[in-house]
Amino acid sequence: KIEKNKKCFVCFNSQRTCRKLDHSQGMAHKELYSNGYGGGPLYYVGDELLTSFGNSFKLMGTKNGNVRTIPGLGNGIGSLIFNKKSRQYAYSEECPNGRIFICGIGKMNLLSHIQGIGETKIDCLCFSRDGSRIPAITAVPDCLLAIWNCDTQDLLFQTRIHIPHSHFISSFRISFNPKSNNHICVSGNGKLLFFKVDNFSESLFESETDLSQRNSLRSHGLESHESEYQLIEEGNTHFKDHIWAPDNKLYCSANNGEILKYDTNSSLLISSHSVAQSSVTSMLITKSHLLVGTSNGFVHWISIQDMTIEQSIQASDSINHMCFSSDYRTLTVGQANGSVEQLPLTFNALPSNNKLERIVDYHKGNITGVVTFPQQHIFASVGEDGTLRFWD
Repeated sequence: KIEKNKKCFVCFNSQRTCRKLDHSQGMAHKELYSNGYGGGPLYYVGDELLTSFGNSFKLMGTKNGNVRTIPGLGNGIGSLIFNKKSRQYAYSEECPNGRIFICGIGKMNLLSHIQGIGETKIDCLCFSRDGSRIPAITAVPDCLLAIWNCDTQDLLFQTRIHIPHSHFISSFRISFNPKSNNHICVSGNGKLLFFKVDNFSESLFESETDLSQRNSLRSHGLESHESEYQLIEEGNTHFKDHIWAPDNKLYCSANNGEILKYDTNSSLLISSHSVAQSSVTSMLITKSHLLVGTSNGFVHWISIQDMTIEQSIQASDSINHMCFSSDYRTLTVGQANGSVEQLPLTFNALPSNNKLERIVDYHKGNITGVVTFPQQHIFASVGEDGTLRFWD
């Protein structure tokens, strides 16, 4: 009875209902501020956090919790992206044939807009490294890829991506190589496409390679063009996400737990590795390792040299999102049970111990994103409960 009525010294609620304190260790993790969350991506902009909420944007201060609300243009806010170098953000309308609006982050003013394409809404956007180009891809079944010049709003290129009907199950992801404006990758819906870009002419593409077909043909030892489509349609490999390595290699995750490594110069599959019987849910990259979070709650450190798992650490639940601190000395992990765990790292981003420490257990349901802030002992977490929370 005494234990049942024991109070938490942080919030003075019963320890049975308090979720702000790890009573086994007697350490509180203070929630600084909280606000509503609309499900959009999070971007660190100076001392503020940028995200979308309904048909507006929220800029939430990390030092004082003040919130600035900026109304969006058009018919709802779809995809949102931000470029640090140009200090511009762009977003698409949440409607078929939606426009793309490009705005300056300083005055939050409209700089230009791009007329929409396609018969469905825009599924994914991204900036080139210098912010000069913006590619977009529309949702299935339209699947139209287009690239524009951000300064002139000229359409540089467009093409339609043909995907097997059996793979109409996910969103696309598109990205430029962080080290080059010459390489673009598209993954999702059973496809992994790699484009080489010509910087010297506005006829943008030199070549297009369907890595998903190349991988299927290679794995089956076939070269016949007639069997390509059939192999992809009946294959059990569904490409989900991708990440670029510092040495211009490309890593792609699949639904069957495989990590595929490609050489972007030759567009050849170098190697593949299975990370247990689980789906890959999150990936991070360092100079020496690929970090993989899985649906069965493991974080694996995979050597980028030989694709072997060097270290593995178990989390308390399925991993939804991972991020590094700005100095790469802390790994923050958001999980399906609403908790956030952290792990201290060595100077080369390897784990300094073999246990993740739970520091937040306050969200109800899945945590969908975590972000840390440079030069501040603050991180933010967002979840399916519709809340955005800042933590000390």
